[in-house]
Amino acid sequence: MKYGVPVGVLVAVVGAAFAAGCGDDSGAEAICDPGDVQTCLCGGDAPGGTQVCNADGSAWGECDCGGDSDSDTDVDTDTDTDTDTDTDADTDTDSDTDTDTDTDVCGDGPFDIAGSLQTNVADITFTNAVIGIQHKQDVDPIEDGCITSINLLLSTGGGCELSLVASDMYSTDDGMFVQSLSFNADSFCPDFLDDHEGIYVDEGGVVTAEIEPGITTVPCENAAECCFDSTLTVRLQGVLGESTSADTLTVSSTTITIDGQFLSAGDASATCPEGSDTDTDTDTDTDIDTDTDTDTDADTDTDADTDVGVDGDIGDPCTCDETGCYNTGVPLPNGGTGTIDGCGGVPVFTGADLVCLRSYAGSMATNTYFANGYCGLMATLCEGDSVICTTAEFGDYDVMDGCPGGYVLIEFSQDVTVLSIFNATITNKICAKTCTADDQCRPDETDPVWDDAATQYTCVDDKDPVLFCYDPRDLPAPADYTATQY
Repeated sequence: MKYGVPVGVLVAVVGAAFAAGCGDDSGAEAICDPGDVQTCLCGGDAPGGTQVCNADGSAWGECDCGGDSDSDTDVDTDTDTDTDTDTDADTDTDSDTDTDTDTDVCGDGPFDIAGSLQTNVADITFTNAVIGIQHKQDVDPIEDGCITSINLLLSTGGGCELSLVASDMYSTDDGMFVQSLSFNADSFCPDFLDDHEGIYVDEGGVVTAEIEPGITTVPCENAAECCFDSTLTVRLQGVLGESTSADTLTVSSTTITIDGQFLSAGDASATCPEGSDTDTDTDTDTDIDTDTDTDTDADTDTDADTDVGVDGDIGDPCTCDETGCYNTGVPLPNGGTGTIDGCGGVPVFTGADLVCLRSYAGSMATNTYFANGYCGLMATLCEGDSVICTTAEFGDYDVMDGCPGGYVLIEFSQDVTVLSIFNATITNKICAKTCTADDQCRPDETDPVWDDAATQYTCVDDKDPVLFCYDPRDLPAPADYTATQY
């Protein structure tokens, strides 16, 4: 027969160990009733067996597991022990390995960062990087895959942050020109004492600011996402100004490299930067465009007389077409470093910036619907990532306490996400045109940004009796904004 380990063996052994030290061993006491049957454990995967109490009740018989020999018991026991141990060890090891592998997501690092930001206050060595890259997605190979923008946030893990946004154009060194630049040093930024803390931005003193992506076209075809290995090279030099004071920060010639695996997001509406390698005909087209620009200037003059008036008032059409009017292709309401045309008749109001609100159709920011531009007055507050807030905050929100007489003040907040990485909440004050009927709100125009779709400018009556000209798609739900007549 095959034998196993009796259920009562462990209890019996423990009891014997204690009994050996006390009492005498003259005559065994009965531990069971003769002929009683109980279950017992069998080795390996065999089911439980049975054992019978002997004739004098002094011991249980051997466990009957339905086999033949005692030697099988040892073999099964050893096999079970080895198998259980190996299985547990292998399972745990595999599980840990899989977990580690799952954490390696393309674009999330780790990145190898070399070089430092060399300033007149201290040299900053960055340890962390958050990177967002965008490329044009197109079925036509000649236009497909060009890298159109790079958003880069370098930090020390706390206290020092360098934010860069590059787009629109390449230099002769294959570096994409930086359109937005800021350096934030707070109390946790090493060697930046209170007198030097602050947010420093480019106020015109930067002479070099570019990011070289290593490649100008992603190695994927017509891809919504593309993962690739490369080295980003940041080159900076110049003077930054502190945004709330007259303090400056001098950046001497700086080169920082970020090596790793990057993830680029495709955008069918993006435009390849000037100087990219997607098409050698680009240079030829640029020459042709130069001639076209001459014609465009003539057209602009014509448009100025008909559509965009030089002295346009709040609610009238406007333009801002220079490179500085945009941040990674997203229109800057206050025109950034560009020039707003068509709003010369908008009155000045304390705390408010002159703005030309424009349409945007893309994936870099919230879509907007301001057909042919909308002159206005505006001030904002921004809380969130500096990549957004550096350009999204303008005017003096606290000082702007209303609008000129005859206009409507709209107030609301909106959550903004850029490249699914950077987030911020922007609170707006906007002066809009007062109206009494739709025909006062440019209802017959079309929007070239949205494939010449008909505008939805209307005399908004959500806050009746306060009425104003606006496209309702640019407003939150009626319960989430206020409108005040001045």
